[in-house]
Amino acid sequence: FTSTAKVDTMLMFNTGQHIITFTGLNADGSRFTKDFPVTVESIYYPLPEEYELLCGESGKTWVWAVGNPYREDGAIFGNGPGTATHPEWWAVGPDEMKSWGLLYDEMVFDLDGGCNFTLISKGADGTENTVKKDVFVIDLAAKTIKTENGTPFIREESDPVHTIVRLTENELTLTIPTDGGSNREVLMFKQKGYE
Repeated sequence: FTSTAKVDTMLMFNTGQHIITFTGLNADGSRFTKDFPVTVESIYYPLPEEYELLCGESGKTWVWAVGNPYREDGAIFGNGPGTATHPEWWAVGPDEMKSWGLLYDEMVFDLDGGCNFTLISKGADGTENTVKKDVFVIDLAAKTIKTENGTPFIREESDPVHTIVRLTENELTLTIPTDGGSNREVLMFKQKGYE
């Protein structure tokens, strides 16, 4: 959470003990930091729908949308015009994604003590379990998502900020504008177990 306001409000997602770190910027450009321990006893405001859809009640696992209904060839990654919501020009299907060693990878989003993101890299045959943990940030106004430390949403991209173009209970489609916004890369995911 970043703000330049003199007074602001932070939305907390869960009860319990939390540490809020305040970093202030002095007029001379120097910074100072102070930690504030807080106890959240009750949640008074409903969770924004995007967080509920992305994380579910106790965390949600997302995988590539193999078998997606938006393309006959089942492409799960590719690119298209700046308005694309599925691969339109260059399209990568499950076989090619498997050859890249990315087909079996999983992403887990949960709100257990924060906005947690876990990438589980499974390798080309699905037997590896390399885990990277990070924190995700959603900009509700811009409809974008990123990770704080740059952990990729499975596929490494040059731009860490992804636009959310589809988010339902079972479908997640992210895009990355390219060529000044005239094109975009499209990444299609589904909730694990959803057919």
